[in-house]
Amino acid sequence: MKKLGVILAVVIMMVGSTGCRQSNYLEELDAMPIWSNDLSTSIPQTEVYRIVTDFMDAPSEKDKKVLVLGWDGGKAEALANVVNMGVETSGYNPDQYMSGVNQLLEHGGSAYLAFSGGDKKGKEKQDTSTAPGWASILTGMWVTGHGIKDNNGILDENVHTFLYKYAEQGYPSLFMARWDDHFTKTYTTEIDQIGDLPLEYVQHKSDKESRDYLVNAISKGERDVIFAILEDPDYNGHGTGFSNDNGKYVNSIKNTDMLSYEIIEAVYARPTYEEEEWLILMTTDHGGYKKRHGMQTAEERQTFIVSNRPLDEKYFSKGYNGYTMK
Repeated sequence: MKKLGVILAVVIMMVGSTGCRQSNYLEELDAMPIWSNDLSTSIPQTEVYRIVTDFMDAPSEKDKKVLVLGWDGGKAEALANVVNMGVETSGYNPDQYMSGVNQLLEHGGSAYLAFSGGDKKGKEKQDTSTAPGWASILTGMWVTGHGIKDNNGILDENVHTFLYKYAEQGYPSLFMARWDDHFTKTYTTEIDQIGDLPLEYVQHKSDKESRDYLVNAISKGERDVIFAILEDPDYNGHGTGFSNDNGKYVNSIKNTDMLSYEIIEAVYARPTYEEEEWLILMTTDHGGYKKRHGMQTAEERQTFIVSNRPLDEKYFSKGYNGYTMK
């Protein structure tokens, strides 16, 4: 019995220590001055769908265009590597002028805390993993809607992405990424239903290939609604750790930020830009802890959204505590 008591005491200490670490993490993240909201109003990643559809469906005299750039595995605090927030990292360089994040912020945009993983204590709970994260962003639903709880999930055949929605309305749309499972598993139901719709699913071998393809497509005006994932942060996080103290992860964030800058510059350089109305978003599917993600720790749940225009508070959660939606 004495040995059992010691074991229980150790477990309680470990749980208490984890809870304290999580609380400290959330407090430090909340205190970063970049955010235009706070932890309690973190935006559910499902709201990206609503942000896009509200923008596209609103009347305008200009041609509507959407660019959503996903940073796979980009932690919320990783933005401190590219925006001066007084947070010490292993690689912040204030002279990195080719910054997609700063580019949007300097053109009237804003950055927001967001979250993945659904409701930790509810039916909407899903893994903080790639497939369910991007599916929630693309469909505006948690697992109870799109059916993807983890990376083995396949999109419900009756559910569609906002890319499909606007392709049906005649807007040429594009999904672009590197990870095989997007094309061989997760979105196979939608891919099989495309038919003659102007929607293309394109796979590349590297983020630089994706950058080149996007710059060319944007310059030529080939797509109106674009969703593209840059994946280096996730590859480096799994290989060496999701941390601002890890130089390889930090460099992957900075490189992704630079690629984003070049892609966004292609938008601004369009000869018809003044005749168009663009929504540009940068966001992420999940965070990470050590070399993993998929669980429900604060480091894995908290994400970000950077927008080229301020977002309405109707997209904010109310009383979010880091784990449970209200």
